[in-house]
Amino acid sequence: MIPDIYTGVKKLIDPLAMSSGRMTPKGVTIHHLADVKIERDIQHLVKEKLGYHFIIDRNGDVLQTCYTSHSVNHAGVADWNGLSPNRHHIAVSLSSWGAVTKSGDGFKAWNGTVVPASEVVRRKGNLNASDYYWHGATVAQEKSLMTLLRWCILNGIKPVDICGHDECALPSGRKSDPGGVLSVTMKDLRNALATKPGS
Repeated sequence: MIPDIYTGVKKLIDPLAMSSGRMTPKGVTIHHLADVKIERDIQHLVKEKLGYHFIIDRNGDVLQTCYTSHSVNHAGVADWNGLSPNRHHIAVSLSSWGAVTKSGDGFKAWNGTVVPASEVVRRKGNLNASDYYWHGATVAQEKSLMTLLRWCILNGIKPVDICGHDECALPSGRKSDPGGVLSVTMKDLRNALATKPGS
């Protein structure tokens, strides 16, 4: 059974404000915020009755916004291995603008915010055949994500039950997160998590 509070959490924020009821976690869905202002996002999520259990900041800090024993509405219409991620998954979101567009000599987020070129990567997403520009996760974020996911696995989640929002959203192709924000595909991430360190 997964503990209510992650051992590596940097800050616990109003852990029932995003709750939509109790649950027993059976998987994990990974997202990106499409923003980098976490406080603003949390206010918006609570207002819209949406949420994540964990948000990983650009510096790698893990913020917990809901107990793992409570569900949050994070995936909309979705299915992963026959279960609704909204009712059965822990939701993890990375602080990132997600897909960005090239604009002149720079890059812009969906709302026109300029994204530093040094933080932009060009790669395929999980479901894309073509390359896109993405606000890439930092090394610290990816390290914290892997540590959090290994904690989930240690507490009963199977790697096969970890997915990206873009993989589980219905109809297929409806969502693009985490897309190419991560340096690895979700398939490769699951494979890495299924391999014991040192083996």
